[in-house]
Amino acid sequence: MPDISPTNKWVMVAVSDTVDLTLYTQRQELTDAIYVGNGGGDVALVDQSNDGTVFPAVPAGTTLRVGARRVNATGTTATSILALYWV
Repeated sequence: MPDISPTNKWVMVAVSDTVDLTLYTQRQELTDAIYVGNGGGDVALVDQSNDGTVFPAVPAGTTLRVGARRVNATGTTATSILALYWV
């Protein structure tokens, strides 16, 4: 069963095709969720296996309950993206 705890650390995402998101604890390898802010749009995420997937047409204000390693610049049109963590 997935952890449904609230998150207690969040940071703005600098989208990049090469730089992974910041880790906050020894156990933290991925985000606990991704928040899509203003504008909405496509969000290109990379998972723990370095596989990329584009989540198309994500509405503004959506929280994606996904573990992401990186938010790729290529394929991402959404803005104001936050990485959410439970630390």
